[in-house]
Amino acid sequence: MNTMTEQQRREFARIAAPYLANDQVRSMSGFVQHGSISTLDHVVRVARASYTWACVLGITFNAEDLVAGALLHDFYLYDWHDRSTSKPNHATKHPLYAEENARRVFGVNEHVASIIATHMWPLPPDRVPRSREAWIVTAADKWCSLQETLLMRHTHGGTNRPRPAVERREGMTIATTIVLFAVCSFAGWVWESIYAVIRTHKWERRGFLYGPVCPIYGVGVVGILLLVRAMGDVMSAEGVSTYEWWQVFLVAFFGSMILEYVTSWVMEKLFHAYWWDYTGMPLNINGRTCVPAGLLFGGGGMLAVYVLQPAVTGASASVPEVAMQVASYLIVAIVCCDLTLTVNSLTEFQKRVADATDFANERASEMVTDAAETAEEAQARIALERDKLEAATLGRMADSMTRLRKDALAGVRGFRGGDMPERMSRALATIRRRR
Repeated sequence: MNTMTEQQRREFARIAAPYLANDQVRSMSGFVQHGSISTLDHVVRVARASYTWACVLGITFNAEDLVAGALLHDFYLYDWHDRSTSKPNHATKHPLYAEENARRVFGVNEHVASIIATHMWPLPPDRVPRSREAWIVTAADKWCSLQETLLMRHTHGGTNRPRPAVERREGMTIATTIVLFAVCSFAGWVWESIYAVIRTHKWERRGFLYGPVCPIYGVGVVGILLLVRAMGDVMSAEGVSTYEWWQVFLVAFFGSMILEYVTSWVMEKLFHAYWWDYTGMPLNINGRTCVPAGLLFGGGGMLAVYVLQPAVTGASASVPEVAMQVASYLIVAIVCCDLTLTVNSLTEFQKRVADATDFANERASEMVTDAAETAEEAQARIALERDKLEAATLGRMADSMTRLRKDALAGVRGFRGGDMPERMSRALATIRRRR
């Protein structure tokens, strides 16, 4: 979508010129970024998208900082595919490597440095964009990376030119994929909510995010479609034009179990929390996934491949391309805002529980032992007082939290591992009583 005016194109070219003339920036043309796209091509695409979006949205923004941050956001100066030159923990630390190089070579200001350092959010979740320019670059980077990975990955004709999107995806554009993700995430939330009402006879908030979506369903469906399409491409090369239903079922079955297990493990490591637990189900693996759920998701995968995806693709064909792109931008923006709210609520909750525990322990350590008490009696009394202090502090914490933050924690089923998760479980119970 190129909607820049001639004046805006001249301004973009003026701002970008000194960076693109730099030898170290130009050296990025020798590094592969995604598929057949070089790192230099990638940052230019992100810069153009960021500047175009900011102009189309009609918001006030710092054009100099926006373009500089976008052009330098991957200024880490190595090929991350080459293990001999790549630096450690590239996925999470390359923004910091790029920021360091940008400061050294161009002496960028703090705002540009922040745009560069936070562009990979939500990796890690605590490095959150702090300005509208940073948010735009973060979203543009995701958008361009998706296009490059899914639509520009394969070459044809013996050249390095990307395969045309219409040939590769057969109607499944990035915008359509994002809309499909949103539809499936909402459908998953509806299913989870209905199941919870049938099981408990009361309403329960379901899912990781605050809004009416369960992103794991959207990620699962899109992942299954990509795997099945990749499998179909391979089989076509072998002379088979279609794939059987049982192949789709197996991809969905095993894919969903792997996705559930990995997602549960990662979220527990990040937040000490879990949003589902299959402990009571037969053939479960550490309570994170189970065969009955995998069978159900296998059937859901077939439904997605044979019914839902054709329906969404067919419906999108009658919608103007610009409208689909705008809808996909809004979906990405809303999900990013929701994710920020949820992550901030969880991290603040953890911090407040830790502060309440430290306060109770500090006050308990100041209590004087009565001479008439035995050591065991004194220890029991101090422990009881400490628990009372902690309960009172957690109660005040619950009362001070906004309704929005309380609701963002409502989908958590519990906490695991060590002493703090036990205290967080008690704090969560206090919040639920006082909602």
